[in-house]
Amino acid sequence: MTRVWTSFVFHRLLLILTVLVATNMSLQSKSSNSSFFRSPSSIWNKIVKTVSRSPEVSSLKRLNKVGFSDVFTRTPNPFLWVSVGVTRLTGFSFPLTIVLISNLFFLLFLREIVELISRMETTAVAHSAATFCVLWPTSYEMSMGSSFSMACYLAVVSIRTSMDSKWLLSGLSLGLLWLMSPVAISLLVLITFIFWYFQRHFPRKAMAQAAAMFFVPVLIAVVWKAYRFSEISSILGGSALFNLFENFGGGEFAWTFSHSLLGQTFTIILLLVGAIWAAANHSTLLHRVIPPAVAGALLLSFPYDSIVSRAPMAGVCFEGFASSIGPTPKILAYGLTALSVYEVYVLFS
Repeated sequence: MTRVWTSFVFHRLLLILTVLVATNMSLQSKSSNSSFFRSPSSIWNKIVKTVSRSPEVSSLKRLNKVGFSDVFTRTPNPFLWVSVGVTRLTGFSFPLTIVLISNLFFLLFLREIVELISRMETTAVAHSAATFCVLWPTSYEMSMGSSFSMACYLAVVSIRTSMDSKWLLSGLSLGLLWLMSPVAISLLVLITFIFWYFQRHFPRKAMAQAAAMFFVPVLIAVVWKAYRFSEISSILGGSALFNLFENFGGGEFAWTFSHSLLGQTFTIILLLVGAIWAAANHSTLLHRVIPPAVAGALLLSFPYDSIVSRAPMAGVCFEGFASSIGPTPKILAYGLTALSVYEVYVLFS
């Protein structure tokens, strides 16, 4: 994991430098002061202001005013449960708490990606795929305060623990993910297949015990947030997969990669190619199914205009590029780095 941690540190330092330059230039253009370099406090205030706009910070402010036991009834989001607890235990400001928690779960997500891919490929390939998640143009969002980092972590944990036949942990992870994101509906299909794949030769009693450990936590979460079923038709109707060709013919180009038609389309193509490439590298049925199934779950669960930001959840698809021979991994790494710097520069300028 040393390679992944090193990539994370240096990539974030590069983005911090980009933020400083972009913020400084933005403030300088709005001031009559001829000095190019602005005071650190003015730059820091703008950064904090940007982070404070996140919906997680706004929700945390509201939840911090109620009793801790009431937090669970006010929101089903586990990310906010953890954030409220950390805020009250440490006294940290709301933006700082959100940033710390989101980075923590992003790092845990990277570790889980390595663990998952290592079960299908070599450790080197797993490290390269996790590095692509770090370098992804919108991965900065999970370092600036986003509950999506926890959703990514839970998604990968639910798959990885099911491959280890740890059905209770898999069920708990998928149940918590259900409370956060509609992608749990699609992943339930994949994990049910994994359950069948490993349990089909076991006696019925053992299979029933394993099924109870997995499905009971999921069922509790489903009952808690049963209204998500009413959202299925609208989720599928607005999903990236069903709207790919429709949106390809229109739309306006945005300045940032993540909000442009080109960026969304490029991401979908990249995920599908990576998933097919990864599947072709395996001879085991289960290993062939996982990358395309995760890519499909992502494309079926999120709108077309949000796929760039949601792509890291399908980090297992990067296995296809990471396992290739030749300059492809390096070209992709350099390209993603350049796009991430551009994305952050535009955001803060």
